[in-house]
Amino acid sequence: MLPRKFIDLHSKTNGHPVYRYLFAKKRPVMVNAPAGTVDHSIGASHASDIEYALGNLSTNKVYAWTADDYKASETMQNFL
Repeated sequence: MLPRKFIDLHSKTNGHPVYRYLFAKKRPVMVNAPAGTVDHSIGASHASDIEYALGNLSTNKVYAWTADDYKASETMQNFL
């Protein structure tokens, strides 16, 4: 079953609200990436939203998180 159909069915039968969102924010470049490195990916990688939603960007030292990343994380946490 497609995720959207599953969500729609679940929202109609469980008696509780169901939420969905589109997360397209790319992670920043890696900390040790050569200068001028450009990310050519189309959008967010699978499950990258979890770090933002849980507010644990600072525990992942692989990426060069920016103020914009922390703001996106804060926005997600305040919404949940």
